[in-house]
Amino acid sequence: MRIRSYLAHASIELPSHSSFDCNLLSASMATLRPKPLLYFSVIGLITVFTFYHYLTAASLFRHPLEYIQHLTHPNWSSPYTGFLTRATPHPNPHSYKPSRSSLKLVALQDGPVDPQAFTIALFSDHTCVNHKGHIFTLTPADYEGIMELADDVNKLPPTPEFRNQWRVAHPRTGFAIDRILVPLPDTTLPSTPLVKYADEYKETGVYGFDEHATRLEEPVNGIKDLPGALWELTGLVLEAINQEGDYDGLVLERVKGILGNVF
Repeated sequence: MRIRSYLAHASIELPSHSSFDCNLLSASMATLRPKPLLYFSVIGLITVFTFYHYLTAASLFRHPLEYIQHLTHPNWSSPYTGFLTRATPHPNPHSYKPSRSSLKLVALQDGPVDPQAFTIALFSDHTCVNHKGHIFTLTPADYEGIMELADDVNKLPPTPEFRNQWRVAHPRTGFAIDRILVPLPDTTLPSTPLVKYADEYKETGVYGFDEHATRLEEPVNGIKDLPGALWELTGLVLEAINQEGDYDGLVLERVKGILGNVF
């Protein structure tokens, strides 16, 4: 009873400035409260940014491993890239007759579509025949640079794989094999091809060449990544495929005719 009587007659009066402080606090909170439009704009930008990068990764890479390789490996590059754009086209291609004795490098490609595709051939007079049979004369710097890479590739240790392949790791199978063949050291190809091409060429292959990936399926003599010289040289010879123009069947027939039993 005493408590009820006290509560009924008690009068608690706040200081006069309390209502001012409460109003000020309410106004401050209203100022700090995020505006709905700004809030949804930020959320929208984050969503669009995330979705864009997801689509980019999904469209360029079919597996997370490929995206990781893209992020963790440098892009392929070479000081000799674009060597065909600097080369001089042959003025009369059908007058050129290639010889085995002057052949210094040939690249072929075994792919799902064409298992015996010709990529490029280089000769000692700096002549280059590309994938479509177009003939060029390379600049001395480009020719010497490419052949230096070929010499470095020939010094690599052999692999246990078929045709001396260096196999780049991928999450799926079915990639092309790029084959690089160079006459054996200190030898000149005879006018008549030998029965076994391995008796006249040193061959090095790359399975699954990629401009963003070098990690091998299995280490080769402790080497875990595709050697730099081989990575660079393979990328260079593949530039011979991406050339405009029609195929010159006569030139291609002549060049393939001197290669020997390489197919």
